[in-house]
Amino acid sequence: MHGLLDLGGTWFFNEGTKALGPLLAANCNDLWVGNNRGTVNSYRYVNDTLTDNDAKYWDFSFDEMGMYDLPAFVDFVLEHTQKEKLIYIGHSQGTTQFWIQSIINDQFAHKIKAMAGLAPIMYVGNMSSIFVDLQIKVGIWDFMQRHLYSYLYFREGRNIASDILNFCSPRLIQLLPRTVWTIVQTLTGFNEKSHMDYARFPVVVKNDVGGSGIKNIEHYFQNMVSNRFSKLQRPGEPLQDYPVENLKANLAPLDEILLMIGDKDVLSTIPDLHRLVPLLPREKISDVITIPDYHHLDYMWAGDADVTVNERLLEFV
Repeated sequence: MHGLLDLGGTWFFNEGTKALGPLLAANCNDLWVGNNRGTVNSYRYVNDTLTDNDAKYWDFSFDEMGMYDLPAFVDFVLEHTQKEKLIYIGHSQGTTQFWIQSIINDQFAHKIKAMAGLAPIMYVGNMSSIFVDLQIKVGIWDFMQRHLYSYLYFREGRNIASDILNFCSPRLIQLLPRTVWTIVQTLTGFNEKSHMDYARFPVVVKNDVGGSGIKNIEHYFQNMVSNRFSKLQRPGEPLQDYPVENLKANLAPLDEILLMIGDKDVLSTIPDLHRLVPLLPREKISDVITIPDYHHLDYMWAGDADVTVNERLLEFV
């Protein structure tokens, strides 16, 4: 399951064995890729009464992704494969929703054989993204909260602006790949030496960004400021923490938990990971791998991901 603002295609954007999706499939794994609600690949409403132009459509956060969407996805896969368990790989928000479902449902882990978390995110109090800080300081975030429902959501065919952006962005990347990638790194973190294959970057941009809802972003900002793992605070309601102490017992049925984090990742940070790890059943954690000079998108898109990430994940599955 992909991360925030991303989509399921992220596992296929890289080249050859550097792309985890095709690599897993080529090694005879039955691969199922999710797209979270509010992304350009998962935008239809269940009964067509709402569209992505309606405010009510965007009234969700990763609370709902963890409580409803993830278990529905897992049940769908198990029903169609006639298997009892699956192996779950999540990146960033894809791990957040896994923690939520595992906290609130003591039966969920019985459906999961093992879990691998890339850039695992629960606590975000040490998040230090230049892009995020700038939006808050200059008032961009306040403006978006007041006037917009979605965030970096440019579904082709939604409106003229989205169509123009989808047409122009790959061409811009071909002209200025390093400049655009530097802008991306203000969000994800800066490498000492870039791991991006710039020849593949137009492929990424043509198919990404997935987008999300303003309230989902707001939820991360809320937990960043409070330094707590809480549900989205609705008007008139108190801030309610998730009972994270449930994780040790609820994740006990898993065979293995594997975690990977980059030491240049400013969204999933090592100090926040140190708060997460003690909450998990220690005997189930096979490895916590710190990848030197990796930021938040390198796990999928780096030119050396085949060596730093995929080899270990291939052993894991």
